[in-house]
Amino acid sequence: MIAASSTPNLQIQLPDGNIVEQPPSGTSMDVAKDISEGLARSVIAAEIDGSIVDADRPFGEMSTGDKPIALRLLTSRDPEALGVLRHSAAHVMARAVMRLFEGVSLAFGPTTEGGFYYDFDLPEKISEEDFPKIEAEMRRIIKDKEPFERFALEREEARQLCEDLHQDLKVEHIETGLADQTHVSFYRQGEFVDLCRGPHIPNAGKIKAIKVMSIAGSHWKGDASGRYLQRLYGTAFFDKKELAAYLEQIEEAKRRDHRVLGRQHGLCRHRRREPHRGGSARAPGAPLLSGPRHGLVLGGGRDADGSSSHVAACGPAASCASDRGWCFFETGSRRAFVFWDFLGRGWCFFKSCSVL
Repeated sequence: MIAASSTPNLQIQLPDGNIVEQPPSGTSMDVAKDISEGLARSVIAAEIDGSIVDADRPFGEMSTGDKPIALRLLTSRDPEALGVLRHSAAHVMARAVMRLFEGVSLAFGPTTEGGFYYDFDLPEKISEEDFPKIEAEMRRIIKDKEPFERFALEREEARQLCEDLHQDLKVEHIETGLADQTHVSFYRQGEFVDLCRGPHIPNAGKIKAIKVMSIAGSHWKGDASGRYLQRLYGTAFFDKKELAAYLEQIEEAKRRDHRVLGRQHGLCRHRRREPHRGGSARAPGAPLLSGPRHGLVLGGGRDADGSSSHVAACGPAASCASDRGWCFFETGSRRAFVFWDFLGRGWCFFKSCSVL
């Protein structure tokens, strides 16, 4: 009688250099449990050979040879974990929208610097008045703590599944955007199934704070001639205090916005045409700015009263985009700072500032 051969265990290298062994069906979560149950409860995802993956992803799917698999367990203390949490929150938001609205076709739901968004095609227009009920439905989903379960299908099976789910945008993406893939992955959470590369958190209960932020328009795959979609923005955190601090930061930025302050104090004015480009007389109150959108300089013309205007210094504003900045200028005996900002709609400039 010939004994059945067993598949050899895989070697897993931890950050401290120690080597542990796991079967091909073993996961990062199994390694965490072997270390301590407390660590396992804290794990959000894992980094394997430099790639962020689900904590429940089998090692056998990622082994590339005889070399030990480099593993780093990620918890809420690791910066990479927040992106995983927010991507999962995007799925939770999409699931909530599908529960609340009819005829929802899913597009994509990536993370952003401050949170995430999901693009939808649906007959009904989502408005800010809908945000509270969407958030409430998200909290119900989070409370159930259902797991995010990954599965992969051959490309034709995947196309058929999306067709059965009436997700025509996903069908189109499989046929075109994923045409070179033999297999594609999905994630299931309860009744919600989405075409997705991942990774995701172990279960929705890891999300401790969520907020639907805004709604905007978009187009399928960024093509202005393509299908019009609704883009719903949100954010999520591991802690309610972190969400509160983030929202306060946004409000503080609004309060400090020089465009808002300028309008409030009668200092700022918007023009729908580009400023005079210097070198000749200009109308009273016209901006002293000239030049292209980037690298602006002040014009060297004269006011209506004949006094000259010239630049003493120019530079970018702190923590602002490249199409914002400041200039120190002199007009006759007056010295002042001018802040400029190309808004797409026109120029914002200060007609009066702190005179030096």
